[in-house]
Amino acid sequence: MYRNIIDVDGARSLGDALKENKTLTFLDIGHNRIRITGLRAIIDGIVANKDSKIERLGIRANFINDEGFSDLFERLVLAPGKHHLTHIFLEQNFLTEYHKIALHEEVQKKGVKVYVDEFESIDLLDKTLLDRSIWLSPLPKVCINDEVSIQKFFSSTKECGLITDVRIRVGKKIPGRTKENCFAIVEYAHENSATTEHVRSPRNRRH
Repeated sequence: MYRNIIDVDGARSLGDALKENKTLTFLDIGHNRIRITGLRAIIDGIVANKDSKIERLGIRANFINDEGFSDLFERLVLAPGKHHLTHIFLEQNFLTEYHKIALHEEVQKKGVKVYVDEFESIDLLDKTLLDRSIWLSPLPKVCINDEVSIQKFFSSTKECGLITDVRIRVGKKIPGRTKENCFAIVEYAHENSATTEHVRSPRNRRH
């Protein structure tokens, strides 16, 4: 149902159908005209159906605000009981940064396991993660799928510390640039870590 100009009336009809549906597991209603009233009608339909199988909900690029997302999380993520979404795709709505962080904290506090696309940016802001990670950009195209060379460069050649992970990614093409948008994230065990080959034993240290 992606990109179908669904508004409040269509959302209400969809909500009625969800009260009866027993097989659908993934509902994508992104890029429509759904606002808080329409979203509540859809939530009502899922909650009213004791046999609902909905686990994944896509609602990107609609007109849903903070209040609408509070209702969604309270009833389909944080509330105890059978109905629980495992994946929510909600980018490009009217969710404020402050409320997004508040919802993330509530999910963390309750220990609920749910994937939310908007939460990825919050996870990357964790200070302990930032302190032990570096971002390399741009990288030449030849570096794609060559994590070993990057790890060797930093850990062996430059003695930069104990690397636990190297992730190379290719992003969307940037207008005006002919080169690949290639970058890498290098993650260390600790911000002050050192590789074992460069750590001297107490017996061999100079005094």
